[in-house]
Amino acid sequence: MMSLQILRKKWFDRTPSIWCFLTGVLLTISQETQASSRLVHRFGAYGSFVGDPVPSILGVNLGYNLGDIARIHAGVGSLAAGVINGMSYGGGAKFFVPGWNFSPFAGAQYTFLQLDSVLGISLPGGVNSSAGVLSVGGGVDWQTGFGLNLSAGAYLPVATTGAQLVPQVSLGWFF
Repeated sequence: MMSLQILRKKWFDRTPSIWCFLTGVLLTISQETQASSRLVHRFGAYGSFVGDPVPSILGVNLGYNLGDIARIHAGVGSLAAGVINGMSYGGGAKFFVPGWNFSPFAGAQYTFLQLDSVLGISLPGGVNSSAGVLSVGGGVDWQTGFGLNLSAGAYLPVATTGAQLVPQVSLGWFF
């Protein structure tokens, strides 16, 4: 009988700390599952420096947030790198952690490349001057409560011999 009293005393002595812990966990979960700014500001435009659409040196994109978890985007980019000149046209999707304004993302995009010249030599139209590129990647994306969007990451073209990670940095505004 004495051990039962000791057990009760230990349980009741710890009960407030257990309830405080459980309350903290529930509050944290409810904070993380609130809607992010991606639900408030759905449509936007952003400029990218290196990599969006992949590959490009400078790009302009339009994006639409499909709820709190994904964004579809499409854009056009310039490949004026001195060695290779051309344009890239692409689109894709990024997937986020629901409820997080500053979130890691995983994404994929398909880009159509139209090359004009290589090493200053103009290319004739045909198979050798255009190609499609599928890329997968990830990074971080931050969309603020007032619509500012900052993103950084890297994409890897798949099924391309000697492919390397292509960095991606963008700045934009969602309305």
